[in-house]
Amino acid sequence: MNNKEITESIEQIEALLTALKYKAKINQPSIDSYHSIGQLSDIVNQYCKTHSITLNDFAILANIGRATLTRTMQEPSNSNIKSVQAILNVMGKNLYIGNPNNEN
Repeated sequence: MNNKEITESIEQIEALLTALKYKAKINQPSIDSYHSIGQLSDIVNQYCKTHSITLNDFAILANIGRATLTRTMQEPSNSNIKSVQAILNVMGKNLYIGNPNNEN
């Protein structure tokens, strides 16, 4: 490879990296769409209200017991991760791990 070919290859790689960074940025949910795990109860209650279902119905959809749903809603940070994920899956949400102040 001569210098011209090397320079062109570097430019192509840099263009690809820029495109990937842009794609990653637009596919990342905004900070406004994130919620604290402590808000789980409010989120589930709002979901039930919006979709006109009861908490019993929600528990069935999540494939967990009604008592497990109640316990997880009351203390989500002390709950089994599988229960939290089952609840989130019903609502089409995912669990993300990050810094609370959006720091790197």
